[in-house]
Amino acid sequence: MIRTLCLASIGLGAAALAWGYWQNGVVAAALALLLFGALELVAQWRWLQPVPRRLVGTPSFCPERSDGGTGVRAWFSALGLVVTAAAAAAGLILGAPSGWMIAGALGGLLAWDLADLDRRLGLADSTDDLSTIRRRHLTWLGLTAGTGLLLTSAAMLIPLHFSFALTVFLALAAVLGMARLVSWLHRG
Repeated sequence: MIRTLCLASIGLGAAALAWGYWQNGVVAAALALLLFGALELVAQWRWLQPVPRRLVGTPSFCPERSDGGTGVRAWFSALGLVVTAAAAAAGLILGAPSGWMIAGALGGLLAWDLADLDRRLGLADSTDDLSTIRRRHLTWLGLTAGTGLLLTSAAMLIPLHFSFALTVFLALAAVLGMARLVSWLHRG
């Protein structure tokens, strides 16, 4: 299920970004994003195959490993996150529809998180309760993504104008609040 969600996030995120660029008239960027999305889909499909239990803990360069090494999977999903976030930011600067850019960035973020979860579950000990870990992670991920979409939708629909100082203060408060939430979740 995690693999399916990860691949769907990659496909939908790349499609949303490409559609936003296409609507803005930047066809070359839209095609490049679709190509990158297809490349990421193929790469994640290849490297999201389960690592056999007998090979867990072996070096990532071991020729017997079916996943090509967890290092490749980790850097490629991180590259996908950086590319989608940069493309979404550039699209917003170029005036592309913000809804599509936000959906594309969210798709990249979800794909990165799900690929990392799959990698970590593949390295888990046989005594770990994988179904509980998976369920809790997906619940928090869904709540976080839903809250983020709700807040960004509200921000797009309700025009508010702040001074620069207030904007900086609110951004710092949001970052500190997120840091506190993450530390609280790690302890709990």
